[in-house]
Amino acid sequence: MWNILPMPVVENFCGGVRVTFQRKNATENATENATDIATVKLNRTQEKIMAILHVDKYATYDVIAKQLGVERTTVWRNIKKLQEKGRIRRIGGDNGGHWKVIE
Repeated sequence: MWNILPMPVVENFCGGVRVTFQRKNATENATENATDIATVKLNRTQEKIMAILHVDKYATYDVIAKQLGVERTTVWRNIKKLQEKGRIRRIGGDNGGHWKVIE
């Protein structure tokens, strides 16, 4: 999960010092992120939440909780974990926004 970057280049420049930091290119980062997302394990509640959001991207915590028969805080906690794992993202605000499921 840790990204190892090349050592910075330090050189004399116009009476001062210039430090150049290198980064990985975008395709390497995209490939790593796709692999990370694919290997993330989900619990059953999280899988069910993903299925609900795949069908209804406007579903609220209360609606999901009612469909799953669990408390609202359980839904909130699992949605937070799904966001941390990079599996869902909130587009827009709490009112009028929706969920984007990342496959």
